[in-house]
Amino acid sequence: MGNFAYGGDLSGQTDGKPILLGAGATTIHTATAGTGGWDEVHVEYANSHTSAVEISVNEGAVGALIISVPSKSGWVTLYAKDLPLNNGNAITVTPATVDVIQIKGYFNRYTA
Repeated sequence: MGNFAYGGDLSGQTDGKPILLGAGATTIHTATAGTGGWDEVHVEYANSHTSAVEISVNEGAVGALIISVPSKSGWVTLYAKDLPLNNGNAITVTPATVDVIQIKGYFNRYTA
């Protein structure tokens, strides 16, 4: 049985602040290196725009997942709960509209 520890905020967050998505892909979290453990990732997002906004989410080598974030959604929409990620893979997000989507979250780290 491995060890479990609260890892903290997503690696793309600074001082616990939400990540504001600008133009292009933004890395929101990079997982632990190697295959001996994994990060269990929890991600929430909010849309401050007056219309729904699509975001493209890439998890490591997996193809893009397109999500429509409702307008004025607050922090109620949960994208990933208990998403396992390891081997240095990253989650990147690209918004269709810039500077209106914020992302925050945390991860738990499991080691062998």
